[in-house]
Amino acid sequence: MTSIRRRQLIIGAACLFAGAVVYLTDRPPDHTSLEFIGRINRLAQPVAENLFGALGGSLPSFIHVFAFTVLTAAMRPPSLRWYMIVAAGWFTVDLLFELAQRHPKAVLDCLPHRLHDLPAAAPLIAFFSRGTFDPADVLALAVGSASAMIVLAATAPSVLIRKKPSIASGTDSETP
Repeated sequence: MTSIRRRQLIIGAACLFAGAVVYLTDRPPDHTSLEFIGRINRLAQPVAENLFGALGGSLPSFIHVFAFTVLTAAMRPPSLRWYMIVAAGWFTVDLLFELAQRHPKAVLDCLPHRLHDLPAAAPLIAFFSRGTFDPADVLALAVGSASAMIVLAATAPSVLIRKKPSIASGTDSETP
């Protein structure tokens, strides 16, 4: 694994950690998807309640698309095309989940009824049951996705250099 990819993994993991801090400090315990975070949240909230203030509302949307774009991009060698595919993919997934919160009953009605009985589906059902659509979250997704592209390009500047075939020498030459 290259130092570029290692750096990207560290950045992505650090962002996920920051996202966990947001959920521990700025979200009610019953609004977390993972049960163990909810339990820890009950202990942490009296100490650092509303740590992120107004940003805490949409910060998880930003962090999720940013962190997962950077982490996924780090799984393959650096390539601007790969980075764009990953950023667009995570933006689309997160946008669909955000839009689904606009009509949660319709989404829950579309899920097979047997799925509602599976413990593994509980976080998904809770997400749609308790989540609310917020245009600010859509903006946070767009900014998070663009920010991830900037960070990926900054950690792998070689992907911004196009190679142009040189007719005279028969080799590739770099052009900015």
